[in-house]
Amino acid sequence: NSRSSSSSSSTTTNSKKIGYTFCLMAPSSVQELQTKSVKELKELLRNEGYDPAKLVGIEKAELAEKLAFLLHNPLPEDEFPFPLYSNCWPQFILRALLLAGIQVFLLSYFLHWSYNVAALVVPTVGLTMRNLHLRRCKAEKRRKRA
Repeated sequence: NSRSSSSSSSTTTNSKKIGYTFCLMAPSSVQELQTKSVKELKELLRNEGYDPAKLVGIEKAELAEKLAFLLHNPLPEDEFPFPLYSNCWPQFILRALLLAGIQVFLLSYFLHWSYNVAALVVPTVGLTMRNLHLRRCKAEKRRKRA
């Protein structure tokens, strides 16, 4: 975890071996954040990649505490997201069903249904094999760290 910071701004470091999200600014203490206005705190959240519009009905002190926590504990970024650029299972399932439906519909004009099914199964098996391989690699990395 290498974070380089200067007094005015902080630079981001992209490491291909370890996928981490690095803060764009040096972590501030809760007291420093409480001296800022709510608008400035929300701007800091926006700069870190969070959506401040989702914060409704939260007091300034709690916002400052949450922001300080987020700045001190950035979320690790996964190197290999779900297939189809999905970030959760429901999104992946919906995208897969949509693409499968489009593929079956379009290929039904050119291929017999048995070839159409084969053209659908082959990429599905390939993606499944890829995901199993990536899970094994991630589990192995976790074992090495522990």
